[in-house]
Amino acid sequence: MARSNRNSAIELLRIIAMFMIVFHHFALHGGFNWDRGTLSIPFFWYHFMFLWGKIGIAIFILISGYYLIKDDDLSHTILKILKFWGQLFFYSLTIYLLFVLGGKISFNLKTFLRSCLPITSSAWGFASNYFMLLLLHPFLNKMFLNLKQKSYQILLIIFTVLWSIIPTFIEFEFCSSYLLWLIYLYGLAGYVRLYGFKPHTSTKSFFLYSLGAIIVTVFLDGILIVVNQNPAWPNITLNFYGLQSIFALIIAFTLFISFSRLKMSYKKGINLIGSTTFGIYLIHDNELMRNFLWFDVFKNNTFQNTLWLIPYSILVTLLVFCFCALIDFIRQKTVEKGYLALVKRYLTKIIKTADQVIMRLTKIIF
Repeated sequence: MARSNRNSAIELLRIIAMFMIVFHHFALHGGFNWDRGTLSIPFFWYHFMFLWGKIGIAIFILISGYYLIKDDDLSHTILKILKFWGQLFFYSLTIYLLFVLGGKISFNLKTFLRSCLPITSSAWGFASNYFMLLLLHPFLNKMFLNLKQKSYQILLIIFTVLWSIIPTFIEFEFCSSYLLWLIYLYGLAGYVRLYGFKPHTSTKSFFLYSLGAIIVTVFLDGILIVVNQNPAWPNITLNFYGLQSIFALIIAFTLFISFSRLKMSYKKGINLIGSTTFGIYLIHDNELMRNFLWFDVFKNNTFQNTLWLIPYSILVTLLVFCFCALIDFIRQKTVEKGYLALVKRYLTKIIKTADQVIMRLTKIIF
């Protein structure tokens, strides 16, 4: 499905999800250092910012699963993978070279080569795992599409308990991993696309469920902050902010259902901004950009003990979001346009070559 024809309500959710992620990174990479016993409005706001990162990631994968579960076009799949690789390669290498030319870092051959092969680096945790998800999704589709609905439901229930509920309360991943969690989210959204979810429950109800889940999560987190700041009380932890948190999952899933059912006419501007969201992630969360943005440019931690942290964090998040979106829009209309034209020109040959390589490998191995 072409991006321009996608549901604008879901693209709006994609935009909101990226704003959540940038907002989270303002706190995560901002150099904040709170003393034990701190109980202040800025400290509670810091925790509130932290909440949204993994929710945003979960929403991104749910959207991907929703669109890709019915994608059985080999040419489209390969084009999508090559498009993603081109975007990741462009930002990884360009940002590195800009920092070298700007005198921020010295040229290093090993780092240069790592920038040319970005998915091999742990610095791109989410992007590397998402790339693997794209590679695997045709096979995942065959697995999920061949499951009977009841078996599909049982599989999702088992993984929800083992990979979300248990890790939230005992802080143990239970034989899961980053990639496996993305596959679970992919399958969860795929189920919604194939079979629907609570069709008799209104869109308004799901929005209220989302709001309720957010309120409960923030309230419980606030209680634990107070409890854990008192050395006389036992330390109680719940994994509110982890990738597999049941709290993040419920909020992300109910928001996803809400927006997937929202009736919205096609909005070109929303879809256009939605197309830049992964570029926003690749720019602002590049390992070289983190210190430059949050320490050198915006100096986040200088607002640690003031109420100005609240409006400042929102303003900075908006600025980073908009500036990075503009950069990616320019990249799409220039570099990517030429790159994709070249890829499409040779796509048939690429598919044929890839098929020959795979056939030879299977003969050698098997």
